Amino acid sequence: CTPNHKIYVSGKGYVEADNVNIGDKILTYESFYNFTESEKNFLIGKFIGDGSIDVSNKNYSISFGHKKSHESYINEVFNKFPKLFTNNKRRRISGYGSEMVDARTISGKHVNILFEPFLKEGVNILHDDFSLNFEILATLYIDDGSLSHSDNQKDRANIAICSFNEKDVSIFKRELDKLGFNNYSIYNDPKGYYRLRFILSD
Repeated sequence: CTPNHKIYVSGKGYVEADNVNIGDKILTYESFYNFTESEKNFLIGKFIGDGSIDVSNKNYSISFGHKKSHESYINEVFNKFPKLFTNNKRRRISGYGSEMVDARTISGKHVNILFEPFLKEGVNILHDDFSLNFEILATLYIDDGSLSHSDNQKDRANIAICSFNEKDVSIFKRELDKLGFNNYSIYNDPKGYYRLRFILSD
């Protein structure tokens, strides 16, 4: 910086850079956002579902994409969580030829702190202290779920958890049991991917 640039020094106030001395404690401003519980749950559910972590200047953000026909869902997310997004969208064509709309959350150390426990696990998606709740599960279902209905079977809700490994599945089952679910199964499809199925209770 220039010699006359003002820098805030603890105990002195704003001082020109030329007069800052070795040993001075310099204070800088950093924006930090405290998530609401619903915002945290949405971000975690998105990460487990269609989202991924992006890194820019060592700060994390969550990015995700949906088909253009589902853009209204992105708009609803923007409206529900206005402080999480800048309302910027990116349009692209997927490898399958579908029109896609991408969105990204704000970035910063508040996002880093939320997701550092997940990233420390290496190949695992979930970590040992992961806690599931209904908001996280609902976000995951919107991203990767479907509903099956037929006249001769009970309704079934299906969720693709293809990126899970065996440890992730054991953690997820532990959390489902804590929430009181007993009418579900986790199985491998013919390609070896994990699937979660809920069957309508009586």
